[in-house]
Amino acid sequence: MRRKNTKNHRKIAFFIIFWLSIALLAGARVYHVRKQAANIKLPDAGLEQGIYRFRKNAVLEEYCRNPFLKLDKLQLNNEGFRGGDLKTGQNYVAVFGDSYVFGMCLKDNETISHFLKAEMDALGLENEVVNFGMLGYNLRSTLMLANQMVDRYSIPLAVIYFLLEDDLLECDISCQQAMRERDPIEYQNFRKTIEAYLEQEHKNSEELIRAGFEKLFSEQVIERGLHKKTSLVFVLIGTQRSEVITGLLDQYQIRYVQLQEDFCNEILQNCKVPLDGHPSGFFNSQAAKQIAGAIKGWSDNQAQ
Repeated sequence: MRRKNTKNHRKIAFFIIFWLSIALLAGARVYHVRKQAANIKLPDAGLEQGIYRFRKNAVLEEYCRNPFLKLDKLQLNNEGFRGGDLKTGQNYVAVFGDSYVFGMCLKDNETISHFLKAEMDALGLENEVVNFGMLGYNLRSTLMLANQMVDRYSIPLAVIYFLLEDDLLECDISCQQAMRERDPIEYQNFRKTIEAYLEQEHKNSEELIRAGFEKLFSEQVIERGLHKKTSLVFVLIGTQRSEVITGLLDQYQIRYVQLQEDFCNEILQNCKVPLDGHPSGFFNSQAAKQIAGAIKGWSDNQAQ
């Protein structure tokens, strides 16, 4: 009887030690990821015309929260974005948005701008496609940047990424940088509660859409004439569907693509970067097909 009890005790001890080791390993990885996220090295940057911008021709040493994914240093262009230097007089299809467009944890040939060019070329819509994605932007900063770049460069077509559950956050990275310059103590206090703030804003995203989208759209698109300076295409991403948004876009005859993410249903991990959560190269390749297909359809209808 004692031998049997001893064997049982050993089994129990083995399982306890085994699962404790797994838990400690998982905890160590989470800690490593969070530490790495906090220490992402950004170039000297700040506010430019009211929005956060990377320094022109800067180098990003780390731009991923997955500590196990090794990426080469990223050379930014003469405007502080991914891709080659921009030239006046050259026509561009421009993609605007946050880290989804920038391509967190992705190589240049995995970004949405890369795949969109490939898809448009294949459909006979050959254009230079530029990436104006900036980490931490909300829709306000995205549209402010779009106005600036459309005034500076020849952009016949501007694609605006709009993540419905996230991009109406009231205080994005541009807001935070302004806060830091205005009141460093207020900024530090805000940063301490940033996770709770983001969670609350995500829960209230539909309320934010109803309360703020029309005003923001009016200020940054209609009053500034952005829809007359370039052909706008809004890409609506996320699980929500908002008649407030689509109704206003229809009213002003602004085109949009409601991204269908069915391709993620079978194997979700193919759509997200491991230990980070941003869209993968596969996600961008599938999204680019839908966007390019919609643009091709509109182009064909105009030609008829």
